[in-house]
Order: sequence, then C-alpha cells, then structure tokens
Amino acid sequence: TTYYVQAVESYATNADILVYDSDCVSPWLYPYTDVLAAMGLTYTQATSETAFRNQLLAQSWDLVIYNEYSWAPATATLDALQSHLTGGGKLIYSSWASSTHGLFTQMNVSFSSGFSSPLDIHAWDTSHALFTTPNLIPALIDTAWNTCGTEGRRLINNGGVAVAGFTPVS
Repeated sequence: TTYYVQAVESYATNADILVYDSDCVSPWLYPYTDVLAAMGLTYTQATSETAFRNQLLAQSWDLVIYNEYSWAPATATLDALQSHLTGGGKLIYSSWASSTHGLFTQMNVSFSSGFSSPLDIHAWDTSHALFTTPNLIPALIDTAWNTCGTEGRRLINNGGVAVAGFTPVS
C-alpha cells in the first residue's frame, strides 16, 4: 500500500475521526483502528465505500483515514476526500490504485510506478511530529503481513513535505 499523509500533527481525544479500512485477504490486520484504540481515541468506522462517502459528506471530520486495498476508489469518493481537504480537514490516504484526480495534485504528489513485493519504509526526518506526536513510532512497517497482489505505488513529490520513503535517505 502507498501511504499519503496530509500533515497530521495534533490529536485531541474529542476529535471526530472517520475510518474506512477495506481488506484484500482474511484474516486482515487493521493497523489504523488498532492504533486509534491504543491511543484512546474514539472513531466512526464505515463498513463500505458508499457508507464511508455518505458519512464523509454528512458532517465535518477532524481526521479521515481511507485505506482501500481491494478496489480502486470511486471518483465520487476522491471528490469527497478532496472537499474534506479543501475544507481544512486532515487525511491519511492509502490505496494500491493510481489516479490523476485533483486530490493528489492538492496533496502535492503524482504517481510513478507500482511494485508487487513489499518494500521497507524509512523515516527521513525522525524528529517530524508525524513520528513523535503523540507517541514515538519505533518502526514504520512490517512487510511480512502485506500479502496482497499489488503492494503499492512510488510517488513523485511535487512540493510536499517528504518525511519518509523507500530509500534509506531522501
């Protein structure tokens, strides 16, 4: 999975958080909801992309987490995510699918190539709040559990803040 992060630097225990986590195999590990629970944060979990999109459009959210591993996201979902960002919301986005949708332009990334074997992710700026707040993150990814056919996409940074990547140094 490719991870795109629109800077998420502070969390509040009363934050409105929406999560969509779609699997490709069973049993599936749910890293996002596991982390939120470990942090003591409450969240709303959508069980389908349509339900997620409807919930996203129905109210404002402080943080939205979208993890789609089975299908390419619908254009309507990408539109709703872009509106969320435009409105000042925070987003963690993860998908195997590439797209030229304006959401990615807004996030300052474009797609390069895909890969089918898991790659380690290296922190380039370990002092960044993404890796230290609210807790120190000791390792970024365990590639052993990433068991799906397409493992991710390489990105081109078009002016965003790059704090991690597939190479040991930026």
